[in-house]
Amino acid sequence: MWKGELYGNIDLDTIAYKTNLYGLGPVEYLTGEVLIIDGRSYKSVVTSDTTMKVEETYRMKAPFFLDMPTLQPGRNTVCPTVFRPFNSWKPFSTK
Repeated sequence: MWKGELYGNIDLDTIAYKTNLYGLGPVEYLTGEVLIIDGRSYKSVVTSDTTMKVEETYRMKAPFFLDMPTLQPGRNTVCPTVFRPFNSWKPFSTK
């Protein structure tokens, strides 16, 4: 993306329906976002100033994609702040 390469390098059909898969990334040409939760893929697209469309599909491409298999108890650790409730977040300050 640094060089303006927004075309889809990754066809998400190639990782379709893998259980225990989690991921996040943009849809090609930044037309939406993809979110995969436990092997189920969701594509979100803003359709107007006040609405968006979310559909469950793997028929899309992405310029890059961050994925992670499910955590295995005792083998992986995640910083607990990643999963804090939204209302407990504090604004970032540069001061």
